[in-house]
Amino acid sequence: MWRKKSVLFVLGLYLLLMACGKSGGKDVRNGAAKWQVNVCLMEDGVLYKNSDTGCMEFFDYETGSYRALCADPNCLHDSMECEAVYLYEKANFIGRLGDKWYYNGLDAKEKRSFRCCDLDGGNDKKVGEFPYDFSGAFGDCVLFYEGSCILATDDTIIKEETEEWIGTISGIYRYHFDTGGIEMICQEKEYMRPAYAVYGTYKDWLIYTEYNGEYVTLKSKNLKTEEEKSLVDDQWVGRVFVHKNLVACTLPEDSDQGIMEINLETGEKVRVTSKGDIGDVFWTDKIKLYITYDYDKDGNTRFQVYRYNNGDVEQIQEGDSDACFVPYVLYKDMLIGRLGYSGLACIDKKDFLDGKMNWRIVAEEQS
Repeated sequence: MWRKKSVLFVLGLYLLLMACGKSGGKDVRNGAAKWQVNVCLMEDGVLYKNSDTGCMEFFDYETGSYRALCADPNCLHDSMECEAVYLYEKANFIGRLGDKWYYNGLDAKEKRSFRCCDLDGGNDKKVGEFPYDFSGAFGDCVLFYEGSCILATDDTIIKEETEEWIGTISGIYRYHFDTGGIEMICQEKEYMRPAYAVYGTYKDWLIYTEYNGEYVTLKSKNLKTEEEKSLVDDQWVGRVFVHKNLVACTLPEDSDQGIMEINLETGEKVRVTSKGDIGDVFWTDKIKLYITYDYDKDGNTRFQVYRYNNGDVEQIQEGDSDACFVPYVLYKDMLIGRLGYSGLACIDKKDFLDGKMNWRIVAEEQS
């Protein structure tokens, strides 16, 4: 006999998110919001799960303002009574649709459910139950658009007699916030590891990876017609980055890795040979970067940033990992991302590409 038990898998590495630009704050096909690991990317800002402060915080691209997601102007943000602290502790993922934040967590009865709150963090309430656990697999994300969210799930299988973990059941689902309806997009599979991870959309196509028992393959599925396509055949796909009609994924290349760029509009594929073990990828129509990591003779982690441009690869930065800037988004001519292992920072795009490290640390405004 066995039963399913939900367990949240959280990996300690931070990956990158798709680049966005401002487009009037309207929901767009490419996703009104995209959550991945500790950040939610939107057209006008970043919602950031800040491990330094223990709060959920919002950074506005246009104004540069940065505030905790809390409706109380006098709050010290130091207890679970604060919505920003509560969301940091309880939200598995969160995204914005219209004038509400929607998030997933445990309700008072310890049941997995969706909740929502106002944009300032007030008026928190339950939306409906969702019996599956978020996968949280490496690089996996949750997409919010058109009144729903799409995510990969991962529920562990426990043998009742011994409480032994004997596998996982995972699928891809869409949850509709207006009706509470749960729609299965990809059939559940049972392995000793999560079978799916979601990365983005292009037009009506969902971009995701699927484990087939031998390797992880990159696929797309039309959400209207249910047609499926394989984007990379017979190769183990690693990190995946989706931006508009471009997909970049890491693939094995002897002892190192390479990057495959796929144009979803034309079907064209370009293979980029990497110089080291790739840890992060930022691949847009304007800037194409990857970051490698290694250890020096003292065991300290070092990073190298490489730029791919018109067929050439050049190193533009290197240093200790605590000074590594990992871009999340390009907004106009400004890159916003994570500096080191926790804090948000900004830098001019040209300065970054010129190898400069004149970051501006993003900090909460003081009243």
